[in-house]
Amino acid sequence: VADGSRISVFDNILVDIGDNQSIEMNLSTFSSHINQVIDIIGKADKRSLVLLDELGSGTDPVEGAALAVSVIERLKSAGAKLMVTTHYQELKIYAIESEDTQNASCEFDIETLRPTLWVHRVNQMPLQSARASACLPMLSKRQRPL
Repeated sequence: VADGSRISVFDNILVDIGDNQSIEMNLSTFSSHINQVIDIIGKADKRSLVLLDELGSGTDPVEGAALAVSVIERLKSAGAKLMVTTHYQELKIYAIESEDTQNASCEFDIETLRPTLWVHRVNQMPLQSARASACLPMLSKRQRPL
């Protein structure tokens, strides 16, 4: 804990984690997540913590990422605090470019092949981080952005 750290107390903890798809209910992965997100948007306010796992997944990646940004913006405008996981590059860029958004990555134990659940703040794109850590010389020059 650093000087100036604060803790929040929430009235609502709203979560979309996992997959509630159902063949019987004609509910795809995407539809399942969207139903949850719609419910969360209706309930979220400044006293809410919202946890969204792989927001926008289960559909076209470009459209899913655009939808995810819209959902994040809507929840932020309601005053909710968010934690969103993603593999979408567009959302990672959004986090870097937004002043009120922090990008982070989860540490991964290469020996056990499991996440350690330690979260590290990320302020640069991966290639910039590799360059700073002297990892880049080990990579092919072709790995640099085209």
